[in-house]
Amino acid sequence: MILGYNTKVAIIMIIRLLLNVSLFTSFWAPCRQLANTLKPYGVLVMCVVSLVVVNGAFYLLFPAQGHHPWKALDAINPFNPSSRIQAAYIYQNRTPDKVLGDFNYMMGSQLAARGQLIAAETFLAKASVLKPNDSTVQLIYGSVLESLGKLEPSVAIYQKAIDAAPGEVAGYYRLGMLYDRMGKTHKGIDLLHQALLVEPDDAYLNYDIGVLYSKSGDYQGSATYSKRAFLADDQFAEAYNNYGYALGNLGQYEDALEAVDKALELKPDNAASLDTRGFALQGLRRYKEALVEYEKALKLDPAIGEIYLHRAQTLQKMARLKEALDSYSKYLRLEPKAPDRPDVERIMTELKETLGIEEAQKEISPEGAPIHGQ
Repeated sequence: MILGYNTKVAIIMIIRLLLNVSLFTSFWAPCRQLANTLKPYGVLVMCVVSLVVVNGAFYLLFPAQGHHPWKALDAINPFNPSSRIQAAYIYQNRTPDKVLGDFNYMMGSQLAARGQLIAAETFLAKASVLKPNDSTVQLIYGSVLESLGKLEPSVAIYQKAIDAAPGEVAGYYRLGMLYDRMGKTHKGIDLLHQALLVEPDDAYLNYDIGVLYSKSGDYQGSATYSKRAFLADDQFAEAYNNYGYALGNLGQYEDALEAVDKALELKPDNAASLDTRGFALQGLRRYKEALVEYEKALKLDPAIGEIYLHRAQTLQKMARLKEALDSYSKYLRLEPKAPDRPDVERIMTELKETLGIEEAQKEISPEGAPIHGQ
């Protein structure tokens, strides 16, 4: 059954009246004496007093800008949580700044948790100004801005979080990962190293530095920090995998295979680790075995573009050029902004030229005379 607006308000008011009457008559001696003196009208008097107190309080709290106090009541009742924002704006206009910082933070964080990011941004922007030295406020505000795609403003807010709490990891970490998202991976690595000064043995922090080093092409750095990660946590499968991938890119294929086997021992059905195993086997020229690993990985997650890239490289080494060309194409479709796109496109052009020559040669008879048009 769907209740109408007036019905909802009436139910809430009755509950509030009963609660207030109970409190007044139970705990406030003068009211209890008055109720006894005015029998049989004592309860009625208490209802009137309670009604005046309740509505008077709401009117003082939410008085202006054309909002009726009944609307303000509805704004904070559980039947209509979305209109709390409207009441909150009225509250802001009536409350001193010393209270508003916490209030705006509370409203903003709750709205962000519900996914109402635009409304959250409004409250958190005010909280950020009113509580400049609260790193938690700055981190949540920066996260909301980042989620809204406002990357440059979120850089400044994350920096405020660092300035507010230079001894905490979170600000350095968030800003570092944001820089990586913005294509400034080296800046991101620098920020994560600052975080590492605070918590040098944090496995996940070391792992993320290893990942960023790998993205930047520094596989020695990637191997170093990936190893630190699994030494800090020997159950960290992703760290073993990243270590194995770094070693593979350094040409240490046997060691890479050993590392990724450990990763698969911890997490057998991991597409990224199966891809790394295929990559290591490819380096060892065990091409058929590598293809088996790639197929397993693609069954688990066909949306990882890098698997198609490694598969294409293996097929090309096996002289299965048409299949290699198809796999390269799938890689570029899944990774349209891949940094190695120009190189892959060049390889694809060369493969097409080679395949074109082969097709032309098939149309020539063994004796060298054309099959058609004799």
